[in-house]
Amino acid sequence: MVDKKFQALKRLVKKLSALRATLRKEERDLLDELIVGRAAEVEGHSMNAAATKASKTARMAEVAARTASEMIEFDEAAKAYRVKAA
Repeated sequence: MVDKKFQALKRLVKKLSALRATLRKEERDLLDELIVGRAAEVEGHSMNAAATKASKTARMAEVAARTASEMIEFDEAAKAYRVKAA
């Protein structure tokens, strides 16, 4: 069940990113505030290695404990929303 929720969240984030790409700056700022609770800011990030089974299980438990808005962030480099790394 949690895995389905996580997959649905990933699909939603992808669609929100596509929508965001069509908006004007003022509209993007409003959408960012609605989604991540603030206007998007430039933040550093790193690529994660492929998840192991243990880390996937931990991530699934985290998904169950957090709300969707707490799990989404804006990636300035990609100009897209993404699910936060665990």
